[in-house]
Amino acid sequence: MTMYEASKHFHKFFPEKKLNAFLDPLLSYLTGTPKLDVYKFDDFLHEKHGDYESQKQSMNDVLEAHYGKEAKSLIEKLI
Repeated sequence: MTMYEASKHFHKFFPEKKLNAFLDPLLSYLTGTPKLDVYKFDDFLHEKHGDYESQKQSMNDVLEAHYGKEAKSLIEKLI
């Protein structure tokens, strides 16, 4: 997936943030594809949805419940 494609899809689900805010620059450079810093993205989800782990939910659970399967799939590809 190119940076342009990833950014376009990311913006569809998370219009308030830019994908660049969550990218791992070294991993993206080494792989040649955009890669998320999972810790930064997790912090973002906690800001929006609280401490979901205490409710026995995973990041995948939150993504699917609030943004749908397509968003969950996108994030899985970017990790």
